[in-house]
Amino acid sequence: MVTVFLVLLLIVAACSERAKSKPVPAPTVTVTVTATTQAPAALLPMPRIAGSTYAAAAQQIEILGGGALQRRSVYTDVTLPADAGAWLVCVQGPAPGEGITNGGQRVALAAPDAACPDREGTRLHPEPQATPTPPPAPAPAPEPPKEEEEEDDGGDQGSASGGGSTSGGGSTSSGGGRTGGGGTAGIQFGQPCSPVGASATTSDGRPAKCFMGKDGRARWGYRS
Repeated sequence: MVTVFLVLLLIVAACSERAKSKPVPAPTVTVTVTATTQAPAALLPMPRIAGSTYAAAAQQIEILGGGALQRRSVYTDVTLPADAGAWLVCVQGPAPGEGITNGGQRVALAAPDAACPDREGTRLHPEPQATPTPPPAPAPAPEPPKEEEEEDDGGDQGSASGGGSTSGGGSTSSGGGRTGGGGTAGIQFGQPCSPVGASATTSDGRPAKCFMGKDGRARWGYRS
């Protein structure tokens, strides 16, 4: 009996050792990840900055989180200076009430002494109009040829040259007039005359004298 009891005791001890050496499985842990979507922050509304200076408008936009305020000239023929803080805002974008974005705000400026135009893209100083070229002046009328004054030996004494002379108050026919002690009366300038140097009076009372022309013909001319 004792022997059987010892055998049974050994069998029980062996089973206990096997049970102790058998690994125990670790507990299972389940992790559940739930994705959550965060709503975007609401955009701040764009204020009305038209009519204010660029310096004040830029400071206001920066405080609202809009970043740097982009600028340009409202006139096409005006260049912005390096410091445009005192310039006036004529056009803004976006419009008042729309959302502000970082760096997305723009303004068009005018100088402090210039008014804002009705629309952007115009010129402050209109282009000068081309001055029409006046027509050329008409050429002056040619002056009448001057008669060459040539006196013969007789001069104003009434002596004849190839035409004869009279004594004692006689007369000689000369170019349609009559000559005598007082000269010919009633002649016209340009008529043939004789002798060269003779004096006469026109029909309207102007003094005349017989001059030799360039063509070799004697004609009545004005006696200065």
